[in-house]
Amino acid sequence: MRLDLCAGSGSVSLGRTAKGIFNRSTTAAVTSTMLMPLFLVLKMTSDNGLRAQIKALLAGHGSELFQLAVNDRTLFNMVRGDNGEGLLLVLTQKEDSPQRLAIISELIEGECLNWNKGCGFNGQLEGASEQRMTDSHRYPDIYMQHQNMLGEPKTRLPKTLPVSSKITELNLSNCYLGALPFGFELYTDVTKLSLRFNHLEGLPAKLAKLTELEELDLSYNHFDEFPKVLFKLKKLKQLDFRRPSQPDYRTGYGSGYESVAVPQAFRDAFPDCEILED
Repeated sequence: MRLDLCAGSGSVSLGRTAKGIFNRSTTAAVTSTMLMPLFLVLKMTSDNGLRAQIKALLAGHGSELFQLAVNDRTLFNMVRGDNGEGLLLVLTQKEDSPQRLAIISELIEGECLNWNKGCGFNGQLEGASEQRMTDSHRYPDIYMQHQNMLGEPKTRLPKTLPVSSKITELNLSNCYLGALPFGFELYTDVTKLSLRFNHLEGLPAKLAKLTELEELDLSYNHFDEFPKVLFKLKKLKQLDFRRPSQPDYRTGYGSGYESVAVPQAFRDAFPDCEILED
């Protein structure tokens, strides 16, 4: 099957083989190999009639997450950080297909890979009250997800991107992360990394591979202790460690809030690093 995606405009052109498979699938059973090609067409065309036909073909196929993605209204030419399950499904795929890379290219802003734009949960916090922010920080599985059906999406950063493009900034904020995305350690040119508003309890040793890192935002997470790997980031100039721990279930950030502190040993090791904390 051939699928030509025009990344800049978000439009899609179907080759003869793609049309042939689509035509055959209307008269024959949809096989597992047809699911992703049909899904990509569904998410890249604004033809409502065609979308309705493909949805009918895909009904009942694949996993529960796949069906959630099929019925999500987000089109890939309208990428936004608003809980688009269809886009999330593509960002979890292992294979760096040309179509996946073309979709991800829409998330590149200068030298920044804005992962938040593709799989962020900003729509859940837009205009949120302080109480809603606190509740979302405390219980992200309840307040951040659409009907709590996504589980914990394990997205994958493309392996080829840091080779073909210079990426110096990763925005992974508010992406419902319990762990860093697969492949983050390949982005060794990164000087700025935002992990704000996730629910990370720790950081992997692989973070030390980002040897050029200068700015790191770890605010609004679920850390139980100060991540030791930060001692290995020798070029770090700014660390945002505000509200790094889960809020107290009664008082929020009040008297019962037990926030992890930046240890004196880190301050001594990085005397020129600006530390933002409560």
